[in-house]
Amino acid sequence: MSEFENASNWLTSSSYGGHLDNETKLELYGLYKFAHSGFGPTGKRPGIFHFEARHKHDSWCRVATAFSGRPDDAKARYVETARQAGWKGLGASASPEDEEEEEPRKTGGTGFGPSVSVMAREEGHEDASASALHDAASQGDTEALAKLLDGTNVNGKDEYGFTLLHLAADRGRVEAVKLLLDRGADKSVLDPDGQTAHDIAAVSGREEIMVLLQ
Repeated sequence: MSEFENASNWLTSSSYGGHLDNETKLELYGLYKFAHSGFGPTGKRPGIFHFEARHKHDSWCRVATAFSGRPDDAKARYVETARQAGWKGLGASASPEDEEEEEPRKTGGTGFGPSVSVMAREEGHEDASASALHDAASQGDTEALAKLLDGTNVNGKDEYGFTLLHLAADRGRVEAVKLLLDRGADKSVLDPDGQTAHDIAAVSGREEIMVLLQ
């Protein structure tokens, strides 16, 4: 696994990602999307009332402009930001002792505006159960996901406009994708950039998930 992939997995699986400020989270989101796709968003800019989706769209555009033709440099910047946040170059499976050596540090912004793939949620945006549900999809925790899905709209979106299927596809969680499809997840739902879960899987190079979502 590459250094970029290890950094991405660490940011989404550890508690450290939640300590980053919004500016850094959005920069990481833009860097992640551009590093995988090599281009900016193709969908229309979200409306003024869709604040979070609009910020993410703008961040991706800024990164695409700043790193035009240089996706490897975008990956390097992503890794550097992860290191500033506390990542020590270890995989996402690093032991708790490794993470407890120092307190999480907030990283400063880099001028990209109110700045995940981090996709972290701030307190107050969702209730605890909804937040746990989206976390389970992102982390591929199928046991928790199965329990939390009972009585829940499987196609519901988070505050950024992503469904559970979008999140699981983005993070490469094959078993979570299978579970969501079994529970009736709609493969045709679009995110704020006009992408389906299949589109996101394609951008991220998740071939097995692309087959499931055909």
